[in-house]
Amino acid sequence: MSREFLSSIKVEDVAVKGREVVIVDAADSIPQILNTLVKNNILCAPVYDKNSDKFIGLVDMLDLVTFIVETVDCVESLSSDYSKFLEKDDLFKRNSAKDIADLSKRNRMVPVPLGASLLEAMETMTRNSVQRIPIMEVNQKGDFVKIHSILTESNVLSFLAKSAPKLDSWFNKPLKELGFHTKKVISIDVNRPAIEAFRLMVKFRVSGIPILDSEGKVLANISARDLRAIANDQKMFHYLFLDVGDLVTHIRLSEPTAKTVHPSISCSFDDSLSKVIAKLSAAHIHRIYVTENRLPCSVVSLHDIVTKIVNFDN
Repeated sequence: MSREFLSSIKVEDVAVKGREVVIVDAADSIPQILNTLVKNNILCAPVYDKNSDKFIGLVDMLDLVTFIVETVDCVESLSSDYSKFLEKDDLFKRNSAKDIADLSKRNRMVPVPLGASLLEAMETMTRNSVQRIPIMEVNQKGDFVKIHSILTESNVLSFLAKSAPKLDSWFNKPLKELGFHTKKVISIDVNRPAIEAFRLMVKFRVSGIPILDSEGKVLANISARDLRAIANDQKMFHYLFLDVGDLVTHIRLSEPTAKTVHPSISCSFDDSLSKVIAKLSAAHIHRIYVTENRLPCSVVSLHDIVTKIVNFDN
């Protein structure tokens, strides 16, 4: 894998083309933000402040999960009847995009200029610990003025998967030879309330965790993006207080292409990096669990892979 190859690719050629960037206004309420993300089937949007005539940050599903968890935890009268919480709709409407942008502390807006290389973008992601970066047009003064598109780590992995023939043998080495090791995997038991899964995401600043059965084996995955399914209908919020397994089953079976609920995709330390990249890209997922007899012993995220590539080339 040469730096020359990554440096030769313009970042805008890797980002999704032909799709207008969806923007939320800084004054938009929580319900408006959720509706925008759900309607456009996206996980994140830039926040534009009309008063300052500037983009002030990004808001994503993990920010919304953080807000909901913090709100739920501060409502003293909350019980398993989620309708009591929904009656307090002012808790949603009095908070805006400006209030929750990067509430999760994982979503800073760190742009790169139009025409930058893919390598520069990956280095920016790694250096700032962000999963996506705006690609922006720059004026003659060197100021960022307009968002052209947004590059995500999923875009990067998809590009690498398609470029496999052009990548060197380093990508064919097994994970264990590339320095991926056993590490603690934040997880939740299938019978625990779903709200606890989202609490764990907020506490450990992760966007998804595995759901385990009574033997500690991986059954499925729950992530911040699953909040979109709940957001479609306020009546679905009661699922937050049901078992996490029931919530995920309901969400997966409600998806248009779903016929059954498949277990989370996994790999082993003996699998090559190229194979793992192919799995992540094909399944459109953000993390893969390393398992031994279906027991999770590590997790490899898109960010882990981008960081490994950048650091290796350095």
